[in-house]
Amino acid sequence: MNRNPIYATNATLDGSAITQTPPVVVKATVIRPPIRAAYDSQQKYDQAVQIGIEFAQQKNLPYIDHY
Repeated sequence: MNRNPIYATNATLDGSAITQTPPVVVKATVIRPPIRAAYDSQQKYDQAVQIGIEFAQQKNLPYIDHY
């Protein structure tokens, strides 16, 4: 089984303020953590998380540590 990191690299953060009409939509590219179930051990998962953090820093992208 392929154990390469699985990341979501494009996410849309849709949100609106209640007091504003029309709603304000925010779209941004972010890096999220890999899916935990795709890894055999905590160590391999932690390594994949670190790869994602380093990639986000290199590309100047926000890293979101949750879904």
